[in-house]
Amino acid sequence: METSVELNLEKKVYPKKVYAEKRVYTEEEMNELINECITVAPDLWEFLGNGSFIRYVRKNIEEESLDVLQRFRFGAYIKFKCTDKYTNERKFIMENIRNGEGKPKYVVFPLKYNAIETLWKKYDESVTIELNLIHNSLEKKDVQLKELNTRLTAVENLLKAITNN
Repeated sequence: METSVELNLEKKVYPKKVYAEKRVYTEEEMNELINECITVAPDLWEFLGNGSFIRYVRKNIEEESLDVLQRFRFGAYIKFKCTDKYTNERKFIMENIRNGEGKPKYVVFPLKYNAIETLWKKYDESVTIELNLIHNSLEKKDVQLKELNTRLTAVENLLKAITNN
């Protein structure tokens, strides 16, 4: 008893996705946006928490040869981090909220670590207050250290004078 199976080998054609044109920020706008962020070194990207908002500059691709302002991205939230099982590359799974037709639309996209040139993490206002307190405290400690150093130099000079007499 033979059974014949008919195979449909026609390739399905899917409509090509149309992406919105990337916004190019001016240098002032970019500086203003990253002013409320801290630069994160690549070895620390693994420690960024889920839910963190990051801004970034994509690495320059030779075919495109774009300047920094054209490669700067406003940013998105880190949904989670993972490793691509085929290429073994680390990547962020990012999530952004865009205005849909009357309701918010969640956009999820991958962002490979090796596609990022510079990354900034946005911090909230309570951290800004803490950073200012730390900075002010460090400035006071610096002044105190300079005063102590001046006194120590005076004491050393006095000891030299006593031992030389």
